[in-house]
Amino acid sequence: MLTISNRIVANDSDSPVTVDRRRLHSVKLGHMSWFRILTEAVTEYEHHGVDDPEQSYILGDLIAYLDDDRSGAAGFDGMGKDWVRVRDAGRNKTLRQRDPGVNEVAQSWEAFVEYMSLRLRQRLGRRVEPIYSRSSTRRSRLEDHAESLGKHGWMEATIKVPDAVAPISVTADLGARQVTTSSRVRAPQDGRSKTRINWLIRQLKDAPDDVRITSKFARTSKTTSLLINDVRDNPTALLLADYPKREIVAFDVAVTRDMGIKGGKSKGSFVNTTMSQVPAFYGDVLQDIQAWQPRAPRLKTLDDVDPEPTTMVASSPAVHVGSERAGFDRSPTGTE
Repeated sequence: MLTISNRIVANDSDSPVTVDRRRLHSVKLGHMSWFRILTEAVTEYEHHGVDDPEQSYILGDLIAYLDDDRSGAAGFDGMGKDWVRVRDAGRNKTLRQRDPGVNEVAQSWEAFVEYMSLRLRQRLGRRVEPIYSRSSTRRSRLEDHAESLGKHGWMEATIKVPDAVAPISVTADLGARQVTTSSRVRAPQDGRSKTRINWLIRQLKDAPDDVRITSKFARTSKTTSLLINDVRDNPTALLLADYPKREIVAFDVAVTRDMGIKGGKSKGSFVNTTMSQVPAFYGDVLQDIQAWQPRAPRLKTLDDVDPEPTTMVASSPAVHVGSERAGFDRSPTGTE
């Protein structure tokens, strides 16, 4: 049985409503949102193409209808009626996991992450999706979101873009009223640390000025962190001051901006500003970074090959080989 509604869920096997599984017996229950249907239609229409003119026309009309706000199927509407109360409590450090509205905001956050992934998929034509552990369920994820809100005042998610150098991490910090989008990029495995820094900076030549780069080092928890313009002016500033030869193993590349505080999804809202920041981070930063690849081994030329060593043959019959590797007879009666 497949249900279709405006409710967005992370997996097709998740149901947006509580269902008594005993009533299903052997019936498999699935759910699909209208927005996912719209995303599939946009992907086929704009990225894959439809050969049949009539089918293409019909699909175009379906997209126009579903994407119109008046259809009621245009996706995510906002963080819910409790968003402002939860947001303000998070800002004031008074938010608790069991507070009214926390569970509703947790549900809205999961739906919003799926909505962002689908929107990005529409633009890229590739399967963009949130990353969850295999053992997670909708219930366990909502509990984790509620716990994170209650303990720390923030919400987190990770979105995977196919063939990108790294996933996109999204953190909405209600206390700071900021949203951070970031990715951890593995550093090259050869060359000095300064060479590794230059490798990254060359690929971010057009990145915005508010990109922050944090260096992660081998065998220490110490880090260094600077805005990209400061790194461009002085790459060595990203090295450890007390141990500049310490090997850099990874870079965290991040953008932090003020979150919208309004409800709904109009301009200035949390939904609107975050929806703008995530694809902008991918387009301005992540898509320009290519993963490091080791060089293929090089064949030596004839000039590089050492000449064959000259073999010295002893003329004396008293010189033995095998166990007498030192070149003399170890027997008691040996002669020189």
